[in-house]
Amino acid sequence: MKLKLCDLKANPFRHLARYPLDERKIEALMGSINQTTFWDNLMARPTANGQYEIAYGHNRLEALRRLKVKEIDIPVRDLSDDDMVRIMANENMEEWSHSSKIEQETIRTVVEGFAAGKLHLPKPPKNGTRHARHAPTFSIAEVDSSSSLAYTVSTLCEYLGSGWREYKIEAALNALEMIESSVADESVFDDLTTKQAQVVTQQTKRVLKETGDTKLAGNIAKELAGGMKKATTGTRTDGGKAKLQDVTIHNAKRVTDEMLGKHTRKIAPPKTLPDINGFAHDIAHELLKTIDQQFGGRLDAVIEHAEHLSVDAREDLTKELMRAAKRLREAAESLNRAKPAPAQQDPLRLN
Repeated sequence: MKLKLCDLKANPFRHLARYPLDERKIEALMGSINQTTFWDNLMARPTANGQYEIAYGHNRLEALRRLKVKEIDIPVRDLSDDDMVRIMANENMEEWSHSSKIEQETIRTVVEGFAAGKLHLPKPPKNGTRHARHAPTFSIAEVDSSSSLAYTVSTLCEYLGSGWREYKIEAALNALEMIESSVADESVFDDLTTKQAQVVTQQTKRVLKETGDTKLAGNIAKELAGGMKKATTGTRTDGGKAKLQDVTIHNAKRVTDEMLGKHTRKIAPPKTLPDINGFAHDIAHELLKTIDQQFGGRLDAVIEHAEHLSVDAREDLTKELMRAAKRLREAAESLNRAKPAPAQQDPLRLN
């Protein structure tokens, strides 16, 4: 059916603000269309206002518009909302089968459409609700088996068809759960493959479980993802502001452990002090006695016969006595100036 491009609209389940068109893809399509013309590989459904919504091919439609194409001949079908989502999902899976962001966007679209009552997922079995989620959220929770909004990885897989593997759906749900709970930003998963995103979420959830620290888990997720992009592309993805370590799906656990230790390492607590009050009393009682016992008799004898001292010996002893006196005086003045900490009390005064 020949349709004017001005009458073609986007799939209502294609969130252009959240998942924008790809400029590189558009430019490549423009070059291809110029060389081989347009192959009519779009599909649309009619709307109530006389226009048409395409099921997939939004980059192609934009390429045609930029090339000033006015009319194309494409099939028009009476497609349900479920058909529109499944066709778009399977087209994306064929073209972007390794992009975690596309998988996340597809799963989010299905769950949100299911929550809004526009899409119809199979009901999970009664014994399967232990692993169920409740639309529109993405985290596993206690879900009543009779809930009309319960869904699982298996029901999503059944809904989308055989092209979607359960591990891809689970990886997307885990990433969406992290985004929903503000542990990680959506940009963390840009340019990651399914497996890379799966490993990032696994290690981040482990950090969160072990530490309970959301901010720490988010920082580690960002570093892991950045390291994976660096290892994949050979270029930095952080603007040169941080030193990123290459991360792969094979060394991610070890790197996470290293980062976890780096982030959580704290200064070792001070050793337990002895009874400082008793220690102070001991010094007070023993200081003069110790001086008298160690030096008192000899010092008195030297003073008694001071006239026989050489000039050097007299100056040397006098200087050291003055230094000792100064040291003791400074200690006494420091004690007088010191204020006790508000939380501390003298245990000797508690009795």
